[in-house]
Amino acid sequence: MADLAEGVRVVTRTPAIRRPLLAVGAHRLLLGAGFVVLVLVADSQYRLKASGYGIALAATGIATFTASAAAPALASRYGARALLPAAFLPAAAAAYVGGLFPSLWVLVVCVAVGAFAFQVLKVCADALIGGATPDAARGRVFALYDLLYNLAFVFAGLAMVPWWHAGRERALLWWVAAGFTAGWAVIELADRGKLRWRRSRRAKRRRGPRLRLRLRDRPQLRGRCAALLAGGLPALAFPAPAWWWLAWVALVPLLLVVRAAPTRREGVIRAWWGLGGFEVATQYWLLPSIGPALGLLAVLLGALWLPWGWAVHRLLAAPLTGRRAAAALLVVPSAWTCAEAVRSWQSLGGPWVLLGATQWNRPDLLASASLGGVWLTGFLIALVNTAVVIALINRQLVRHVAVVVLLAVAVGPVWSAVRPTLPAAGSVRIAVVQPGVLTSPTDRQSWEETTTAQLSTQHPDLVIWGESSLGYDLTADPALIAGLQGLAQQVNADLLVNGDATIPGTSSAYNTSALIAPDGLVGEYHKIRLVPFGEYIPLRPVLGWVADFSKAAPTNRVRGDQTTVMHSGSLAFGPLICFESAFPDMARTEVAHGAQLLVYQTSTSTFQGSWAQPQHASLAAVRAAETGRPAVQVGLTGVSAVFDAHGRQLAWHGAGYRGAFTTDVPLVSGSTPYQRSGDWMLAVAFTALAAGATSAVFRARPDER
Repeated sequence: MADLAEGVRVVTRTPAIRRPLLAVGAHRLLLGAGFVVLVLVADSQYRLKASGYGIALAATGIATFTASAAAPALASRYGARALLPAAFLPAAAAAYVGGLFPSLWVLVVCVAVGAFAFQVLKVCADALIGGATPDAARGRVFALYDLLYNLAFVFAGLAMVPWWHAGRERALLWWVAAGFTAGWAVIELADRGKLRWRRSRRAKRRRGPRLRLRLRDRPQLRGRCAALLAGGLPALAFPAPAWWWLAWVALVPLLLVVRAAPTRREGVIRAWWGLGGFEVATQYWLLPSIGPALGLLAVLLGALWLPWGWAVHRLLAAPLTGRRAAAALLVVPSAWTCAEAVRSWQSLGGPWVLLGATQWNRPDLLASASLGGVWLTGFLIALVNTAVVIALINRQLVRHVAVVVLLAVAVGPVWSAVRPTLPAAGSVRIAVVQPGVLTSPTDRQSWEETTTAQLSTQHPDLVIWGESSLGYDLTADPALIAGLQGLAQQVNADLLVNGDATIPGTSSAYNTSALIAPDGLVGEYHKIRLVPFGEYIPLRPVLGWVADFSKAAPTNRVRGDQTTVMHSGSLAFGPLICFESAFPDMARTEVAHGAQLLVYQTSTSTFQGSWAQPQHASLAAVRAAETGRPAVQVGLTGVSAVFDAHGRQLAWHGAGYRGAFTTDVPLVSGSTPYQRSGDWMLAVAFTALAAGATSAVFRARPDER
């Protein structure tokens, strides 16, 4: 133990040893976590048992052997120190891609990529530690090295196994990807920590002059305020203004402000301010619900675009060559797409106001979503914005940039013209009941029942009410179900309603959609993706104070655990509730399980008359285009809308409408490329960003190559 303690003292006192040792331990821990997920997936989904462990060992073994041969050449070219943080980036991209497509063989490739990166890192760390360790302490330091190397892998298993259950592999792999990204940042900063400490000591001795300089630094403040204003401009491309054409150039002012920053650090900060402004401008209507937390939300979500700001300043601030312009056209839109993907995590508010959703009312341009989802449409828009900036900076590249712009804009229309026609599968008559603003739940339900009864002469196949259409607990009131059953008999159609359903023996409740047929209750769905602050407060012990100053949820609702496909006669439809229309994966899941129609029940009465309502309704068009299935949005107080399988509008009734309407909705079979292949665009974007960051790490240290 004394020798081991001496090794610890040597390591803690020697940064040249500490940094590579930290890199090895962190990378090994995260690689082990990915390895364990691969083994668990092989066992739970493919029943491979011990064979799954053998496959994982074979993948890592082959990758390790290959990396051992390649590491000396890589270290000679790029420098061992530069490779330490760089090794985390391809592993981060691999873990994220594995989360997108958590099948056995995709995970095998991803673990192999991580193992290759780790072995390169380890070879470099061995050389660095060996060169920096005094001869007298070499044995003790390497004993500590071996201990850390082995314990990291063991701890990975101990950490991942308790968190594991079938279906969670995606979230676990994305946590691993976040860990690799954080590891890259920590190792990168550790290399510069000593320099920063010395600067901070000098700053303390000169605190007065530095403070006065900051107070007089008005150009910096002007730049950030300009970014804040420019960041709000794209809000006009979303509903209600719905200036779809503006999205293709709306990012240009912010791009120019970021690239004009005097330093890269300032460019990143300007991007942060700009996207904070974007969040406030597009979601100002959240203010009554979350109050002062809107500012906190803008700061938090704006920070997700820091890599985008870094990419913009690095690639566009320097003199533009053709090669640098080509890199910018790939990396800058990818960084934007990656930020949108991370922001789409439910706990961060979900995939709201994604750039691609601005094209909801242009079916020809939105057609690109059927190829790569809203992510591809957004990538193309960000690409055009970047190309316009390149043309403004370097006039010699205008012709080349014009070709890129034409190709990007043409993706949707060309695919719309040449794509195979989805086979027709009949039609269904949908009736939508929108009661408008009625503050009394009893009055609202009475109005809905009266209006629904009048639909009998229109012979609907399915009648849909909005979210919170029932004023009473569905499960606690048998008379309510009996009354709705009688109403379904009178109209001769199934009735889809929504309300709270209390869990027996508790005060907790689900947000529940229920299908009432003439012969009784035939289906239920409990909402899975709850609205942050609206239906629950994240980290309530910490953020519960928000409820005292806003309309945030006083208690947390309970989440459902699975989607369902309901059947009304020959129609199979996927019921989803409100906020869930923002999530592409939920619509894809419903269609994969056989849904012919997507139905979204919503209540945006809290945001009555704001942009929230048309923003919400527009998402149904995007989901329809992505999946190749018609979609119906039913608003309690508006907006209610119907879109066909290509996202073309069949009906639209705004917040001022009160009544019921019927629409004949054509049904189709078959599937779109996006429905079949999933989020491949995100895999491309994260890989491109990781490659760009890795290249930047190498180029930042030419003296160490």
